[in-house]
Amino acid sequence: MRAFRATRWWMTALAEPVAELALPRTTPAGAPLGGLSGLVWDAAGQRLMAVSDRGQLHHFTLQRDAKGIVQAVHPIETVPLRDADQRPLTGASADAEDL
Repeated sequence: MRAFRATRWWMTALAEPVAELALPRTTPAGAPLGGLSGLVWDAAGQRLMAVSDRGQLHHFTLQRDAKGIVQAVHPIETVPLRDADQRPLTGASADAEDL
């Protein structure tokens, strides 16, 4: 289950919030950050990745405390999703909705 509210991202387990982390409203390049629908952890690269309804793949790093608990999520890179001809997706085809 996932839930989003304003600029807050709620991590949920069994429908109960386990953490609430604030995300910036924009990417490092100044593009709007929102409409995230699918999340995946890249253990090799130590990155959290999310697709957006705007046809973008966002990469984040996680800041953890001494116990390993995530304290903050930092956007580090955003790349457009592309079609087979390497053109950025636009319109309805850009709405990835999930990984």
